Amino acid sequence: MKKCLTVVFSTLAILSCSKAPVTLPVVFQDHMVLQRESPVPVWGWTKPGAKVTVSLGESAVNVKAGKDGRFHAVLPEQQPGGPFTLTANDAVVSDVLIGDVFLCSGQSNMELPVKRCLDVVAEDVKDYVNPQIRYLRVPLAYDFDGPRKDLPACSWEVLDSTEKALSWGAVSYFTAKALQRETGVPVGMVNSSVGGSPIEAW
Repeated sequence: MKKCLTVVFSTLAILSCSKAPVTLPVVFQDHMVLQRESPVPVWGWTKPGAKVTVSLGESAVNVKAGKDGRFHAVLPEQQPGGPFTLTANDAVVSDVLIGDVFLCSGQSNMELPVKRCLDVVAEDVKDYVNPQIRYLRVPLAYDFDGPRKDLPACSWEVLDSTEKALSWGAVSYFTAKALQRETGVPVGMVNSSVGGSPIEAW
């Protein structure tokens, strides 16, 4: 009986010390790009009061979730490079690059995909691949009751094929090419645009 109780209490002790599972926002996905030479914020949700260890490369910080289960950590500035692995307890984000991240916002001219410009840019797009360039298209979503907690499902894409590039916003695509060629560091383009939207909305 004593042995059984010892096993039970030991198991409970191990479970109590184990790190609580974490949910990261949709934007924290494999292949993402984080801004270089700037503090790196990482946030998410877990059990209220749970401890969370966030790490990226050789950097790591420990934080505690609030009563609502939300946590917010800030990693120190990072130099360009990668790929790295970002972790927050059990959550793992692979193939993370550190470079320059740009928000591409606007109307239909920012939405316009590369495939609709091929009559002019076909030769510039043909056979061009560059894994140092990443792209995230933010889906259209709204909520009249208040700010949304997170984005709808979306994913970071790597410029590893011409076919994939055809669906990217043309302005984002060619801007990324020019910037990456100029700086030599990874480039992440986040396209959040809505055709026909009034400027006041932005």
